[in-house]
Amino acid sequence: MRNQHDLDQQWHPPAKGSIKVNIDAAYLSQCHDASIACVCRDSFGILLDGFAQTVSASLALQVEVIGLNQTLHFLLKRGRGYDHLEVESDCSTLVDAINDPALTSWEHRGIIQEIRDMKLRCPNLTIVHCNRATNSVADRAAKAHRASLLSSDWVQHPPSFLQDLLYCDMPLYVYSTLRL
Repeated sequence: MRNQHDLDQQWHPPAKGSIKVNIDAAYLSQCHDASIACVCRDSFGILLDGFAQTVSASLALQVEVIGLNQTLHFLLKRGRGYDHLEVESDCSTLVDAINDPALTSWEHRGIIQEIRDMKLRCPNLTIVHCNRATNSVADRAAKAHRASLLSSDWVQHPPSFLQDLLYCDMPLYVYSTLRL
């Protein structure tokens, strides 16, 4: 029997016909290279698309902002602007800044405005905060990319450490049909 705390620590699939997009960043303060990752999954928890890339930044929040900006560019390039998209980030400061212009720091004002402009081009897009535990696949992808452990085709052929996380996140009814 699971309690409410356990359920809050689990990734939940989006509604049928929607895509959940988890984003995360991996940043080390002693270097200016960081990694960002975007993971797109459907209502069955199936990995549909994503990317991981290296970016330059001097602050952890800057990497998170760049990650969201790059994710929206990626989704628009892929023709996903009218899809039902739920973007989740475990950075509450980022989500708050997107939703309330008064909370945007001057250092990030330009890129946050660009994100807001792209958000207008995606009428079915929501950007929400999620618990760090529910963002494990994007977190692991960003860290693995930073450590040069992801191949260029990681979305089509996820490494075993990502496959394990993806299977753990799948709804029970989907996982049980895959195991049969």
